Amino acid sequence: MPIEERASRAEQISVLQKLYDEQCAHGRHTEGQRQTVASMFLAASGVFISVIGALKFTLSAAPLAILVIFLGLYANRFVAVYEQKWDELTVRRHFYREKLEALVDIPSISDSAYQKIYKSGKKLRLRHYWRNTFYVVSLSGIVCLLIVIGIATGVITPPTTLP
Repeated sequence: MPIEERASRAEQISVLQKLYDEQCAHGRHTEGQRQTVASMFLAASGVFISVIGALKFTLSAAPLAILVIFLGLYANRFVAVYEQKWDELTVRRHFYREKLEALVDIPSISDSAYQKIYKSGKKLRLRHYWRNTFYVVSLSGIVCLLIVIGIATGVITPPTTLP
């Protein structure tokens, strides 16, 4: 192999490696942002639910319960946007990795290897748990609102304080 071809191949590998590393860095950054935003939404929801409890589920707590419902729905949408960004980065990352594997003659991971990992054929992802967490936040807001309405209408006895 002439030296010009080796240099060209080495340059190709170097460029592809840098592009691959950049996509990995973007992926870590996106995941860090998602984690931070999700934590903020969860903390805010916890604070609002605590305030609802401190107000003893009186009618004045109804706006906070509604806020928790919408906060959970909004957070779920926010996490979905980060998932979409992660998927876009993954496609690019895999593209660069496949090109690198072809250049350096490394066999790629076969589909059968993935099937061994996911025997049921379903790819259960951590992201699904994050999204479900925010559905639970919205559900918690609905439960709080129902308790507030139940206490306001007299269907539920309000909680009492211990002496």
